Amino acid sequence: MRYEIRLYPPEALGSAHRRASSTGEELEAELGGPQGVLEFATVAEVAAAMTSLPDDLTPLAYAVEDDGRERPLSVMELAQASS
Repeated sequence: MRYEIRLYPPEALGSAHRRASSTGEELEAELGGPQGVLEFATVAEVAAAMTSLPDDLTPLAYAVEDDGRERPLSVMELAQASS
């Protein structure tokens, strides 16, 4: 398993129909691909990186299984990993 932070334009979540709980495929179908993807080995690394990302992009964090299945990381998971 790997973890990713995908960086989208600031308006990415502006619509009520777009949610951070959407899969990457759902968001990319609406928005196109992310402007950047950062890969990490652990949730703790993702949590640490979230504090130093550019202000002009919207970060969404995902857990990606080896078979390609993905799910969004919750704020709670990130908070627990950073403590």
